Amino acid sequence: DNEEATSAFGIIDDLFDLGNRLDEEGAFGAAADAFCESIRRLEALAMAKAAGDEDVRGRFADAFLNLGHALRSAGDQTQARGAWEKALRQQPSEADLRARANLLCDGDGLF
Repeated sequence: DNEEATSAFGIIDDLFDLGNRLDEEGAFGAAADAFCESIRRLEALAMAKAAGDEDVRGRFADAFLNLGHALRSAGDQTQARGAWEKALRQQPSEADLRARANLLCDGDGLF
């Protein structure tokens, strides 16, 4: 149902915005939790096939990218790298996403 997807995306967007605000405030653990919740809701939306694949993949990629940033800021480089790899799996040909992942890795060229 398109109305259901629109409502679900609104909640997901709110969680994503919350994660970004918390990250900016230095509350990295809480930011990671908000991004994880947005990812869980995206997974449920994808399972229900309530939204287009491209809409969901793009949002997954952004959520995983920002989750990786919050995890790295919290000192967990291993989990951060895993999140960035998941972001790139969602949109492997997205050059901008790859460039942002590299930048977040301090430009070490891992992606």
